[in-house]
Amino acid sequence: MPESPHRILFATDVPFWRMSDGAHQRIASLYRYLAREPHVAKVFFLGSPDADSARLAEASGVDYQAFSSDQPPEKLASRIQWYADATWNQARQWLTAKSRPLPIDEGPRSLELADFRWPWAIQRFREMVDQFQPDTIIFEYIKMGYLLEALTPEQRSRIHCVVDTHDILHRRAEQFFANGFPHWLMIDRDQEAEALRQFDLIMAIQEQEARTFREMVPEVETITVGHAVDWDGTPPTAKNPVGKTPLDQLRVGYIGSKNFSNWSAIRTFLQSAWPNVRRKNGDFCQLRVAGGICEWLEGQREAGSEEPQPLGPSLLQSVQLLGKVGAIRDFYDQIDVLINPVEFGTGLKIKNAEALRFGKLLITTTQGFDGMPETARLACRVVQSVEEMGEAINSLARDAGSIRSMQSLAGKLAQTEFSPEVAYSGLLEWIDRSNRNRPARFTAEQ
Repeated sequence: MPESPHRILFATDVPFWRMSDGAHQRIASLYRYLAREPHVAKVFFLGSPDADSARLAEASGVDYQAFSSDQPPEKLASRIQWYADATWNQARQWLTAKSRPLPIDEGPRSLELADFRWPWAIQRFREMVDQFQPDTIIFEYIKMGYLLEALTPEQRSRIHCVVDTHDILHRRAEQFFANGFPHWLMIDRDQEAEALRQFDLIMAIQEQEARTFREMVPEVETITVGHAVDWDGTPPTAKNPVGKTPLDQLRVGYIGSKNFSNWSAIRTFLQSAWPNVRRKNGDFCQLRVAGGICEWLEGQREAGSEEPQPLGPSLLQSVQLLGKVGAIRDFYDQIDVLINPVEFGTGLKIKNAEALRFGKLLITTTQGFDGMPETARLACRVVQSVEEMGEAINSLARDAGSIRSMQSLAGKLAQTEFSPEVAYSGLLEWIDRSNRNRPARFTAEQ
């Protein structure tokens, strides 16, 4: 008889099929790869997607079931308990947030891991596990770890429970707070380590972070599972006029979602680097910005700001705001060079990998280059500060030969360094090895 397919369940509250930011891109890529034969993948989604989101999920081929707080258990006694748990959880979150000081005057308030715990979701997860019978469960971020309580001892002994970390969260939080911005999660090193100990495997998105996780939680195996950029066989520079004609302009691009790291990055670039480029090259260099961050920039352009260094109309008049793009290729077809002036944050910068995949020269800070393979330097200009980024653009502005050469290398590197076979081979090997020799950390007796 043929072997039954390996069944993989994703547990998440991230509607990754919307493809709105780097986290979405990472989860979507991993899901698409693991949903291929001989595997079967399904998603436990904690949330209530709207009609638009549901259409996107269907179009993307994501097999998910959504569960939200407007879906109480059917039994009367359970429903009463559900309402009590939900009401208390909401009240506790509100009171906790009210008592917490903010590092800035306005913006979202940081939560703790306990704030993401919904008791009713444990029963729903239990029902889905019983129905789907997964061999492996991949939890997107440690905030979903409380769902492990749904597993029976027997299930815990045979199901591989994996956490996809995306970031070292306590370091990320420290960096955000140090730069005067809130972070979505307030967590310290010990709290993060305790949460990680629940799992059989820790997936780090880059090797430097894998080493840190091994120091934090040596009893849990950690592997590096990088990011794979979708590759459909289309030549990366097929629609790029820079590769075929002389330079008549240099199209510089930036893409980012609405988060404070992106806001700080593009704001600093506009204040400290872009004026230098404009002085030396005028309209020859164009700046095109895409993604959710455009909403914040549009607000600055319309109303100005009371900040000491405002991003008002005069500074932004030379910037083309593209807003949210449909297909990511639509953005990269409009630029020649991608900048990533990020100054803080952890993980792997997904936009860097995308730039290489679409054959674009990348100019990034050293912070942005963290986690990138060293071979990527052949297609990048890595600068020590955002101010230096302006000089890097100026030096390339009239150097069509260097731009073409580095673009060509970028496309070739993406097919190797960021291919699914390279990025996900370690995870597949771990799953295969674990199927033959189940880790002894969690047994039915426990």
